[in-house]
Amino acid sequence: MASYRVEVTAEARKELRRAPGHLRARILQVLHTLGQDFCPPGSRQLDTAQLEKTLAPTMSLWRVRLDTWRVIYVVNTEDEVVSILAIRQRPPYQYEDLRALSQRRKS
Repeated sequence: MASYRVEVTAEARKELRRAPGHLRARILQVLHTLGQDFCPPGSRQLDTAQLEKTLAPTMSLWRVRLDTWRVIYVVNTEDEVVSILAIRQRPPYQYEDLRALSQRRKS
């Protein structure tokens, strides 16, 4: 599998700083892992039917689960880039802002 460049949006950086300390280390480990394997254990591709045409055919939206927290990211297989969009706790987070998140990514 190819090596991917991992980019973190400004909003995701803020969310990472707000996460509990014990979780921050685990999230950073996952971010490092995503550079080598964008679908590590605990990850799942998200249903993008509600996003209509906001994602290019070479892009897919994923999440990786860490206890009650989720790291939401988009993978661009053409450019070999993983863009971290958000780090959220669930519940109450229910993926209601996927459209806005997918538009926030770096192109």
